[in-house]
Amino acid sequence: MNRGNYFGAAPYLISPVMGAMDGGYNVTYVLGTDITSNDTSGFAAAVAAAKESYAVIYAGGIDTTVGAEAALDRYTIT
Repeated sequence: MNRGNYFGAAPYLISPVMGAMDGGYNVTYVLGTDITSNDTSGFAAAVAAAKESYAVIYAGGIDTTVGAEAALDRYTIT
């Protein structure tokens, strides 16, 4: 997993979950799926937690296994 940029590895990492907890918020974290997985078995737990929450922060995206400059860029998303 790339946890840095063109200048190298990040000197420290603070996830959105860690930042919210450090800020004093009551945090419930549920992983719906992994970034490179097609497994949806965690979706129900994630949706249930979201329904019980005052606010939801969704953080999603892609990594270099599914998108990158040049060779791995997608021409369509289906």
